[in-house]
Amino acid sequence: PNTGTYTWIVPQVTSDAALIKIFDADNTDITDTSDAAFAIVPVPEITISAPSGGEQWKYGTQHSISWQVNQLQLSDQVILEYSNDDFLSDVNQIAQVSIGTPQGQGANDDIIGTYSWTMPDAVSGAVKVRVKETAVPAGRDTQDIISGKSSAFSIIEPTITVGSPVSSDIWVVGDTYEVTWTTEGTISDDLLLEYSIDGGMAWTQIATGEANDGSYTWNPLPDIEYTTCRIKVIDGDRTATVDTSNADFEISSPYITVTAPNGSESWKVGTSHNITWQYSDMVSDNLKIEYSTNGGGAW
Repeated sequence: PNTGTYTWIVPQVTSDAALIKIFDADNTDITDTSDAAFAIVPVPEITISAPSGGEQWKYGTQHSISWQVNQLQLSDQVILEYSNDDFLSDVNQIAQVSIGTPQGQGANDDIIGTYSWTMPDAVSGAVKVRVKETAVPAGRDTQDIISGKSSAFSIIEPTITVGSPVSSDIWVVGDTYEVTWTTEGTISDDLLLEYSIDGGMAWTQIATGEANDGSYTWNPLPDIEYTTCRIKVIDGDRTATVDTSNADFEISSPYITVTAPNGSESWKVGTSHNITWQYSDMVSDNLKIEYSTNGGGAW
């Protein structure tokens, strides 16, 4: 009826160029149309694309939180939060930042936002991120605060990876060698270095309080000879962060052992005989052979 008003349930369509027309069904020449276009927009929604769920992000590493908004009618700022219990009681603010960059001028254009987040010391396998607007903008039909939640992901311990020694190494007693490692995440400058001579069953301290600079000069190597040696690097501030060299290496002393002549022989002047010896892997190919006629007094 011609009452001057009609309650319209907006259809499930979106448009930045909607118009309304009213006309007299008995005389179609009597008509009017909206003076300008208006927008039909979806229910506002924030969708988090990263983290997407299942990630394992190490404490201290940086990762992007990314989100998308399906229309322009949201607050200019959003609050980023994380939780270990689906925001029931554990709610931790990450930052308050701009909602992002509109992808156009139309009311239905998306907004894309991103934030670089350094993982906190909150190791858990049930972490979620929430992006939440700070206020309801004036004129929006939906008066609730809009937010979006990610699927669960993990914040895990940082890691140390021993680089050297490796399984093919033979390190010589008394010499100097570099123990090396790499790290990912936040590692302290209170590292503990240890070695094992039995494949990792028991450990002996090399150094404590070492800086996390990726290398340690082990000098001198101890006077031991084993083929089942390993190195371990531990973060003294969080002992769950540790790595051991992946395979055994060898610590050995270089040696040459004369096997002939080795006593009781009687070699005549002018005759030919083989001088023989045994040697370790660390002996070079640049040998010098000498003889003595006075029991080693002179050579």
